[in-house]
Amino acid sequence: MAVDNCNVTEFSYEVFEGDTVPAGVANLTISELTGAALDFTEFSIGGAVFAQGGWVGGNVSPQITKVVFTNNGDGTVNAAVHHTAFVVNSTLEVRLDIDRKPQSVHGSVAKGCTDPNAVNYDPLANSDDGSCFYVNNGGDVDAGGHDHLGGDNVIFDVGFEVPDTKDPSLAEVSLNKGSNADCDLVLHNKTNGDYYSFVTGSFNKKYASRSTVNNEIKSSKDITEKDLEDGVTFLHLPKNIYSINFPAISSNTEYSFYVVPKNSTVLADGVPSEENPYEFKRYVDTTITLALTSSSYSANWTFAASDVTFTDRPGKKPKAYTPLVWPRDIGIEPDLKSSDMDGQPGYKYFTLTGTFDPSGGGGSKSASKSRDAYVTDLSTPSASQYTEYERDTINVRREPIIDARASLHDLTTTFATNSLTVKGLFKVDRFGRVNESFTIDVDNFITVT
Repeated sequence: MAVDNCNVTEFSYEVFEGDTVPAGVANLTISELTGAALDFTEFSIGGAVFAQGGWVGGNVSPQITKVVFTNNGDGTVNAAVHHTAFVVNSTLEVRLDIDRKPQSVHGSVAKGCTDPNAVNYDPLANSDDGSCFYVNNGGDVDAGGHDHLGGDNVIFDVGFEVPDTKDPSLAEVSLNKGSNADCDLVLHNKTNGDYYSFVTGSFNKKYASRSTVNNEIKSSKDITEKDLEDGVTFLHLPKNIYSINFPAISSNTEYSFYVVPKNSTVLADGVPSEENPYEFKRYVDTTITLALTSSSYSANWTFAASDVTFTDRPGKKPKAYTPLVWPRDIGIEPDLKSSDMDGQPGYKYFTLTGTFDPSGGGGSKSASKSRDAYVTDLSTPSASQYTEYERDTINVRREPIIDARASLHDLTTTFATNSLTVKGLFKVDRFGRVNESFTIDVDNFITVT
């Protein structure tokens, strides 16, 4: 991990061989040997690509998922090394290849706010980058359209990632805050009552497991010329990033997240508090099925088991992995048949069968086909299954309704000697947040007398 003409601090975990280090972030400080100011843009990871706000892949060990470089505001650079959980053993070696770009002019330039009257004045800066902001007469700070109640003791805003998976997932919480602001972060699993510990990287029953958030990164003078052109004037605020290990879930799980200010710290408008928390849900996969049914003569019908079943993430819209698209454009694909789509993601060319029993339910009945099955015979999701998620606080938060959607195409219907066969193409347009059983009611086209 040698970096040209630089010192890199060490980061250590107090563990024993065989212990598991939870997923998290290791912060390293990079400083110039000569004492000259550094800029985060000088650094990258060898062989990596820039994605997800940092450097991903490249010459690093498999345990490292991302590295984010930011300025510390004192001429040094912070390297936030994001890693997965790993087991400590005698052969373990964690590699990190930090590269430094060659600098044509390097040494005394330190960008930042050079105005002593500004809230974010940086005494170490010798080149003004246009990021200064000021306290108005009313005591509010206006920065990038945000109104704040102070300066150094304010939690300005919070970024929170919600995993879109039922499987174990690593997510991040980011804080933009003043240099003297201090707080606790609380993540509550409302479904089972557990609280997240940022120390152990897991949920437990103790409310005291909430973490004390220290000012690990004192400043971040990482605003760029492009940001200034775009009108962004908020990036210079100190940012702390913390990782959360979300475990796998087997049922829909509800969470509550909020910030508890400490000492003289205050929360800006919009920052989730204990009185007005940010609430969200993680969802398990849902299933869509298709089958025949009879709303009025179920005692007379026996339907064969259906094999039309799809399972995927709520809100997922399946897309075919070939150029074939259904419904087809006859001018482009004149020979394309609906059966050609069978097996594509979200597509199933089905055959559903049923047998009519004239004596079922008592008495004697007869059945005849009045018409073919229509695509409009497909049932629609029950609206009663989809309720808006609402909490009884000052601000009402409603979670968008995501219902399951599907369609039928190219149906054929045969009915002879009390045997019914319906064939066609079933297409899943979107998975909902609950399981949905789509049906074709045979009473629409089979008349019973």
